[in-house]
Amino acid sequence: MQETLKLTANLRKRKQDLLEMQLTQQKVLIEKMEKSKSNSQKPTEQKELLETIKSLQESIETIRKDLAPQNAVVVAAAAPIVKPKMVPPPPRKTKEEIQKELLDAELDLITYQQEGKDSTALKLKVAELKKEASHLGMMKPVVPVGVTGVRRGAPRIRGRGRGMYRYDPVLFFFKKILFFLMC
Repeated sequence: MQETLKLTANLRKRKQDLLEMQLTQQKVLIEKMEKSKSNSQKPTEQKELLETIKSLQESIETIRKDLAPQNAVVVAAAAPIVKPKMVPPPPRKTKEEIQKELLDAELDLITYQQEGKDSTALKLKVAELKKEASHLGMMKPVVPVGVTGVRRGAPRIRGRGRGMYRYDPVLFFFKKILFFLMC
């Protein structure tokens, strides 16, 4: 087993050396081609250079294709197969635990604010705990400041400071009596 791994590693090394050598030859030929364009050499020499560059490119591609599966085999053989372990989800917190954490965090937040320390991390923790508590139904959902819920049938306020109109049966009765007395 180890002998075959050594042989495949040796073969792979030789192929990589050959690949590097062909790449350097290709670079040299491309530079020669660029110089020949500026020196205006014969078109036959340029065609020969193009053909050699193309043949080198094909051989480079075949060697790369040969090296790709070998890399996968060598890596697979060298590395032992490890199955990923299932990580159990964290245990769910009870309502009491969340409430205790929330109260502790709020108390810490108040003390930090009184001492004048930076309390941004604690504010985020308190907001997260409140959100978690609202998901468990322990408290009302946290609504950002300035956002009001629009409910159907909510009383509407019109005008400037005149208050809102609500139906009051006692008041309506007296208004009705006043109306009849005035008529």
